[in-house]
Amino acid sequence: LAAASVGSAARFVEPKLFKQQMALFRQYIPTKPQYFQVAYDAFRVDAFEQAKIAADVAAERYAEDVMQKERGFLRDLVDEKKQDLAARKVKQSAQKKRSPAAVSP
Repeated sequence: LAAASVGSAARFVEPKLFKQQMALFRQYIPTKPQYFQVAYDAFRVDAFEQAKIAADVAAERYAEDVMQKERGFLRDLVDEKKQDLAARKVKQSAQKKRSPAAVSP
């Protein structure tokens, strides 16, 4: 429950403050899966920097290869999602420019 709350609320917290929250999380939450739950919940709400911070904290706390690989995977997902969102904005902007202006009778 703590991980879900921290991750899903991440978009409301600036990255600098989120780092502090993750330091507290690290101090009190000992189980591995909770760290990436925070990261993926943050990713789901488009809190990309916070998702990367959570993944970094997980990889620092647990230096095993699998945690490093998961951090890399999440970072790749964030990069892909950012590119996708940027491409959508460009496409929407182009569509707005092409659409005819509303004409009043």
